[in-house]
Amino acid sequence: MSCRSNPGSSAITSYARATSGLADVQTQNLYHRLVGEGRVLQSQPPSREELEIWAGEVTEQVQAANTISDVQRQRILNRLANLGEYTPDGPTFYAWQHIRELAQEAQAALNQTCGLLGTAGSLTPEQRVQELEHQFERGEVARNWQP
Repeated sequence: MSCRSNPGSSAITSYARATSGLADVQTQNLYHRLVGEGRVLQSQPPSREELEIWAGEVTEQVQAANTISDVQRQRILNRLANLGEYTPDGPTFYAWQHIRELAQEAQAALNQTCGLLGTAGSLTPEQRVQELEHQFERGEVARNWQP
């Protein structure tokens, strides 16, 4: 199931991306990884009550989030409000439940790695990686270097 194929998946992946700082493609990859994990774990679909509790909790978190713009907030809330009678399968609901935490962990790991690589000054992590790639191409950094 696609991470954008229903209002719940779209809402939670957008929220995870907005609050973690990951790129959209990174968040989508994590979502699909979690769906696969949910399949392996044979996660069961949520009851209507479980789904309503989840949606209520996420709605409260989105409303309280101070790291997202008002436009992002409204889009995410609209998607949550459009859940209607949709009930995800078990693996999808598993991904919904875990995507934010995994996205934040992934961003923290990325930040730590960039710190170990010596991201300094005003360079973004992506710019630092590009800089290291150019240094490698010029023979200034060994390809097998490990932090």
